[in-house]
Amino acid sequence: MPGPRKPKSEHLKDGTWNRAAANTASAAMATATGAPPMPADLDDVATGVWELVCRTRANWLAISDGLALRHLCELWSLRAATYKRLKRNPADKAARVAFQQYGAEFGKLAGKFGLTPADRARLGEADADAFDPAAEFVR
Repeated sequence: MPGPRKPKSEHLKDGTWNRAAANTASAAMATATGAPPMPADLDDVATGVWELVCRTRANWLAISDGLALRHLCELWSLRAATYKRLKRNPADKAARVAFQQYGAEFGKLAGKFGLTPADRARLGEADADAFDPAAEFVR
């Protein structure tokens, strides 16, 4: 299995940067049809995630991503609600376990949408070192 990709900065330093290879569109980008319609019943927290993903990942989304995107948004909303519960009572074991699980599941699904630099590199984006506008949701 190959190791991690060399970042663009290393390629530039070593003189091995291949612009043509870096600008090759991925299969996900080639099949993108645009953002799916947002469900009307999402709460405010989930709506914020939906809007952020659709704004920052528009070139990668397809209508068929709607269910997975809804799940991602709902996980973040559940995590946020559980965080409020934990702030009131840090000793609440059930809330701690739920918070951790919601975060872990969100992280896995966020990777499918390319919400971290490593995920974007894996998906084939040209520059994984770019600023990450979704970082506030992945911390």
